[in-house]
Parts: sequence; C-alpha cells; structure tokens
Amino acid sequence: MATCLELFAADGPESAQAKCDSIARSNLVCGVFSFLGSSFICFCYLIFKDLRKFAFKLVFFLSLSDVLLSVSDMLGDPQDGTATCTFQAVVNSYFAIASILWTTMIAYCLYATVIKRQAIEITRMRERYMHMLCWGYPAVFTILPATTNSYGTSGGWCWIKADTSVDQAWRVLQLYLPLWCAMGYNAFVYYNIVKTIRNVLKAQREADQAAAARGEISAANTGAREVKMIWRLQFYPLIMLICWFMPTVNRIQNIISPKEPIFFVVLMAVTLSSLQGILNSLAYGFTPSVTNRIQEAWIGCRQGRQGGSNSSDYQEGMEMTDHSPRYPSLDDDPILDDDDAPRV
Repeated sequence: MATCLELFAADGPESAQAKCDSIARSNLVCGVFSFLGSSFICFCYLIFKDLRKFAFKLVFFLSLSDVLLSVSDMLGDPQDGTATCTFQAVVNSYFAIASILWTTMIAYCLYATVIKRQAIEITRMRERYMHMLCWGYPAVFTILPATTNSYGTSGGWCWIKADTSVDQAWRVLQLYLPLWCAMGYNAFVYYNIVKTIRNVLKAQREADQAAAARGEISAANTGAREVKMIWRLQFYPLIMLICWFMPTVNRIQNIISPKEPIFFVVLMAVTLSSLQGILNSLAYGFTPSVTNRIQEAWIGCRQGRQGGSNSSDYQEGMEMTDHSPRYPSLDDDPILDDDDAPRV
C-alpha cells in the first residue's frame, strides 16, 4: 500500500506533509493517554493485593493488552520496510484483537453469572480457556500474514498492507471479523443484563416503597442506583463501537477507492482506535472500589501510615455463598461494585 505522503500526494507536497503530520501526531498523543491510563490500572492490580480478585484480574489482562497496543501507537508512522514498521505492525495486530477478546471474556463472565446464575467456581475453571482464546487467536493470525509478506505501511501507520486480495483477506480474518462478532456478542450480553437489572430493581423498588410506607426505610435512593448501574453497563459495548466504527469505515473506503483517501475519515480512524486504552481503563478499571482504594492509600501516605485494609474491596460479585436456586443478585456481578449493587 502507498505511504501516507503518496496517498495524499494529489493535494500537493506541503498539504500532504501537513496531513500526515497530523495523523502521526494524533496517533502519538492518543497513544500516550492510553498508555498512561492502562498502565495505571495494571499498577493498581500489582500494588493493591486486596484488588487481586478474579473480576479485576480480567480487567488487568485487558489493560495489559491496551498498554502494549498503545506502545505501537506511539511509534507514529515508521518508514516502510524498516524493523520499526514491522514491529509496529506485529504488535498492533496481536494486541488490538487481544484487547477486544478480553472485553468479550468480561461480558461472558457477566452473562454466566447474572443471566445463567452460574457460580464463580465454574467460571474460574474456564480461565485457562479464556487465555487460550485471547492469546492464541491473535498469535495465529499475527503469524499467518507474515507468511505472505503482508506487513507494511498502511497509510499513516504500519499494519497489514492492502496490495493484494490476500492482504485484504488477512485484514478481515485477523481483525474485522472477530471485532464485529465480539461487538455483536457484547451488545447482546449487555442488553440482556440491563434488562435483568431493570427487572430486579423494579421488584426492589416496589419492596422499598412498601417498606417506606410502613416507615421502615426510605426508598429515595433506589432510582439513583438504577441510573448509575445502567449508565456504567451501557458504556462497555459503546466503547468498542466508538473506537472501531471509523476504522471500519476507513477500511471499506480503502477497498472502494484505494487511491482516494478521505483525510477526515483517516484522522478519526487513527484517533478513536488509539483512544481504546484510556476509554477501557476509565470504564472497566476506575470503579468506585478502585478509586476508594487509591484515596485510602493516598490518605495513608499523607498521614504517614498505611491505608486501612478494610476498604471497599473490589467484590467478585460472581461468588455465591448460597448455591440454592434463586434469582441472581447483582451482588454476584463481577464488574459492578458493592456500592452499585441493589440489595435484593
């Protein structure tokens, strides 16, 4: 595929250089933000032992993938044929799909627990298969394009070229096919979880109102909990859509008119895909339990002592101490914290 300057050569050398500089700068800046946000989540997992629960372990692997993906973003637009270009293409190929697959594993755990009422022990037993999928699939489809010499400049950064039909096929098989399958699955999962939450909270609200009528409790906070929970859950599939819609549009446009790129589409594709790390870290990582633990550690440092160990732990809501058949409590949700979960 042509280099960035060659793609925009029709606009004149100065204009083409300015556009390519903008693309590389956007990739670098967004990559730095994603690197910092994802690294901070990894740091919290490694430093705070009380956060090392199964739920946050999945978030850790997601953040680790985003950290390494952002490293490739920060390389800008290396020259085609160089070792740096090949390194960027390989790292981008591997960790982009690994990150996407880990969001799907988180969705799967939520679905198994909240919808299927599955005990955490069963889900934990499947962790090895999660690793096999999330690290194995990217490995296979990172190696295969190298066998056909398909890595190179991709118009603003290095990835799989678009010179032949084989190159185009690798793009679809490596990234876009699993991407849109994951996006559809995640949307399906979170739609059903949100519907379940609404049903649970409807029953809870009615119970709270009945108790309030008897003067036992106040039901004023039930609606606030519902809004908070729904708001958080809806962000998970939305992030993937935000980050990968414009890259998909850009690649479709590349297929239709390979020699007539649209600068705005290319720029937005680079910018939004590079923001995946920081958006994932904000949605999946910066939960109330994590931020509370950070605040306690900070206060402890300022007061010259260690933060209290009785902080609001990152609860594995998936753990069920009572395995008798019952309607799933949202305390059994691995992503939602205790502060979010309704009391049913």
